[in-house]
Amino acid sequence: MRTESPSAPPRISKARARLYGILLTLLLLCTVEGAARLLYVLLPKTLGLAVPPQLTQLDPDLGWSLRPGASATSKRTGDIIRYVINSKGLRDEETPYEKPAGITRIVLLGDSRTFGFGVPIEKHYSMLLEGYLDQVECINMGVDGYGVDQELLMLRKEGFKYHPNIVMALVSHFGDERHLHDSRWGMGKPQFILGENATLTLTNVPVSNNAAWYVHARTLDCIASASRAYSMLRDLLLHVAHSFKPPAAPAVAAEVDIPEGMTAAQWAHQQQLYGTALAILMAMDAECAAHNAVFVLLTQMPELHGLAQAVGLRSLDLTVPMRNDRFPLPDGLAHFNEAGNGVLAWEVAQYLQREGLADMIPLLPPCSP
Repeated sequence: MRTESPSAPPRISKARARLYGILLTLLLLCTVEGAARLLYVLLPKTLGLAVPPQLTQLDPDLGWSLRPGASATSKRTGDIIRYVINSKGLRDEETPYEKPAGITRIVLLGDSRTFGFGVPIEKHYSMLLEGYLDQVECINMGVDGYGVDQELLMLRKEGFKYHPNIVMALVSHFGDERHLHDSRWGMGKPQFILGENATLTLTNVPVSNNAAWYVHARTLDCIASASRAYSMLRDLLLHVAHSFKPPAAPAVAAEVDIPEGMTAAQWAHQQQLYGTALAILMAMDAECAAHNAVFVLLTQMPELHGLAQAVGLRSLDLTVPMRNDRFPLPDGLAHFNEAGNGVLAWEVAQYLQREGLADMIPLLPPCSP
């Protein structure tokens, strides 16, 4: 009696196996993305960058700039902050270049504090300052990571197009000594070289020294910017990498004599740090005057304030009013929260009145009883 051998299971064609593999991969990716989005909602805050990198783009003239039309959110501070970039590449309302009759314009230059790191734009000092003043438009030209050199170039490239009456540069620190370098964090940037008689020579324009790894990372950011799983993983990795970075030494005051405990080389470096910044600020002042605008330095550096006043620059020292331990954002983010932005706006408004600039931009009249 013959026994029949068990029949072999039907074989799956290669095409069908490939299809199943694709479907399984898509299901896995959707599951991971869904879990990441749920986790984003449930977590009190996320790690990594407070300003999503997909908001910026490489720029041959400035090093980097805000990407027109970009938008993204961050939960780094514990609150969901939405960043929206207008069509001209500013974190601001849409504003035409041409200035309407009867309107006074203030152009605000700066780094992440002027950009509005970690605060809603409606509670940023640019918007709050408009609330103190009558018939005034504040144009927010702050860009995360900018040094005073890039701020001058931003003023030249975009700022004067708005026909400003007043230009204000907020310089709170010399973090990473940005204006003394032609690259930062893998990104190339322009650099001014200070020569004799405080002359400035612009170098590395167009920018050509971006790190290859950074260019690839930015490309990946653009492709995967819609993925919450990708952005959370990226921010986690950046947070871990940043934890190994040694803290930057604070800038030391410029002095006439070599201070005790500092070598001649260290002192010369500090002189270059402050001297280059001061020359750039003087260039801002001169170019503003040529465009019939008033330049004002806003700073939390008493040494820079003193040097600026010594060469005839208008300067407001914000050190005392901003020295409040309730103003910094959480987790050592070292930027102003909403309360700090409110005080900053009030101090600037009062300065404008105190210095006689209120004739140009009057304060709002008091409310009727």
